[in-house]
Amino acid sequence: MGELSITGLATWTGTAQTVETLALIWDDRCKPRQRLTTDQGTTVLLALPRGTILQDGDCLWDDGQRAICVRAQAEPVLIIPFRDPVTLGKVAHHLGNWHRPAQIDADGTIAAQWDPPLEEWCQHHGIAWERQERPFHANVRGHSH
Repeated sequence: MGELSITGLATWTGTAQTVETLALIWDDRCKPRQRLTTDQGTTVLLALPRGTILQDGDCLWDDGQRAICVRAQAEPVLIIPFRDPVTLGKVAHHLGNWHRPAQIDADGTIAAQWDPPLEEWCQHHGIAWERQERPFHANVRGHSH
């Protein structure tokens, strides 16, 4: 097991005898400094460059014997289908106003991290939605002023 300090991404060699996983939700994949534990019990101290966002499949450590890789963990998300440009505009404006990340997919949906206020907002405005458990991969991010 042990403890590893990691300051950047590693190059995956594919030769490691043991592959450990860090299953992380979106918010945790956006934190450059944190203490985590792999599925095999190794403590990982992340000190990544500011602004680093870990992606599903990223390799954090590979010394030939052991590799540590990131897996995007399923989390509650609200799936909102594009019905028309007006609805798309309302939803996108609202998420941006709340500085919320969004995942806009080619299949005609917006995914956002689920929470009660967003669900209530959709209900109040008659916007169709579905709650799912799946990995969230924001491709549009809000930012603070």
